[in-house]
Amino acid sequence: MRAIDADRLSAVLQKNFGHTGGAAVMQQLIDIAPTIDPVKHGRWICEYDREAGETEVTCSVCKDARTVNGCYVSTNGESLYFEDKYCPNCGARMDADE
Repeated sequence: MRAIDADRLSAVLQKNFGHTGGAAVMQQLIDIAPTIDPVKHGRWICEYDREAGETEVTCSVCKDARTVNGCYVSTNGESLYFEDKYCPNCGARMDADE
């Protein structure tokens, strides 16, 4: 699941297309679409299994985990997984520092 900023999308739509037929319909769809408030911010927590050559990647918000091939952990234990900017389970934006 990906989240969008509906206000920003509306502004871009208005700036580029005004209230033309297609843009007006798009604006109506944006207005009635469900929103996710507030945006959750999280980070990927990574645990590398050297024997398997896989990393368990866990969302810090919902704790949903999955396994990916390869090592995504630095030598000091810091997460190096940047493949997904959002958690596919809860939609949290992966931009938190801690």
